[in-house]
Amino acid sequence: MAVSNVQKSINATTPTLLVQADADGCIVYVHTQVTIWLGDSAVSSSTGMRLDSAAGPQTIQLRAGDALYAVSNSGTQTITLMMVGNA
Repeated sequence: MAVSNVQKSINATTPTLLVQADADGCIVYVHTQVTIWLGDSAVSSSTGMRLDSAAGPQTIQLRAGDALYAVSNSGTQTITLMMVGNA
């Protein structure tokens, strides 16, 4: 299994691709210092799953073909991801 870490800049208006869909899927650990919303390519503050810093790092299991996107509460924010999956 491969492990990778990355920081992504996201904004409040355009969904940002956090993890690209692949043939194997992976486990994603998401940490944020601000409020963000997670979901598909059409995610918004109205449709996404809310995640804020009080929740601590969250674990998300992505299956083969799943991609993960995010938008921020306001402005441009940086979030941290760790992905564990097949190389």
